Amino acid sequence: MGVKDQGLQEYLKDNERFADFMNGTLFAGKQIVDPRYLKEVQRKKRVSYKQPITAKKYTKEKQF
Repeated sequence: MGVKDQGLQEYLKDNERFADFMNGTLFAGKQIVDPRYLKEVQRKKRVSYKQPITAKKYTKEKQF
């Protein structure tokens, strides 16, 4: 995460704000996320791959 979202990260560190934001955006204001049950977890985790990931192409066989 870069400098651009640092302010938002700081703002959402507060469990009340985070829960309010999630409930408002994901659940149309219904109180699903309870801030009393939230805890901070490791935020920065990076994954890297030595080889590029490529998608396999699948074709449908003609059936007669």
